Amino acid sequence: MFTGIILHQGKVEELIQKEHGAVLKVRVGDWDTPIEGGESIANNGVCLTVAGIEDDVISFDLLPETLRCTTLGALKSGAPINLERSLELGDKMGGHMVFGHVDCMARMIGTQEEGSFLVMSFEADPEHVRMLVPKGSVALDGISLTVGPVREREFEVYLIPETLERTTLGTLKPGEAVNLEIDMLARYVHQYVSAREAGAQAELDPAQGSR
Repeated sequence: MFTGIILHQGKVEELIQKEHGAVLKVRVGDWDTPIEGGESIANNGVCLTVAGIEDDVISFDLLPETLRCTTLGALKSGAPINLERSLELGDKMGGHMVFGHVDCMARMIGTQEEGSFLVMSFEADPEHVRMLVPKGSVALDGISLTVGPVREREFEVYLIPETLERTTLGTLKPGEAVNLEIDMLARYVHQYVSAREAGAQAELDPAQGSR
């Protein structure tokens, strides 16, 4: 699990396409503690397992499903990438619960300055946008952000200067895609309410409730 607070950026060393999937190599630079094989690291919000380490270049195996659902397959050598190591017990929870399981891709469609803040607008599949909650949380490229107004296919997020400086969103251009992960609590509430509205909520038998 992750928090969506990006404290480190790496650079794409190479993306090697395979017959089934791909291998992503990322130059991560210096970390406070050494990276170990098998640990989980979020790359632009996608939870990946460290498959190889060579100096400060880390390799990750990408499944075909990962390439289909995320932006990782379009990464170019030299591109910056948001990195976050998985939480450990006792770590600060500064953002929200991020699992690194990307739901879909969203495209940036515009920006608007409001003082020192930047409002960024995105477009995504209505099926996923309807699960976003104004003033709730969403992860874009692994970054924990607060949701602004939500429409049928569009939503806005608010970016502070610190976020623009520390993450890849500061260089994002209209039309470019990001990885979107719905807040898990919002997802559960949406599914529960949808099931009730559809009459699909199972009724519990009181006589069997204590089993």
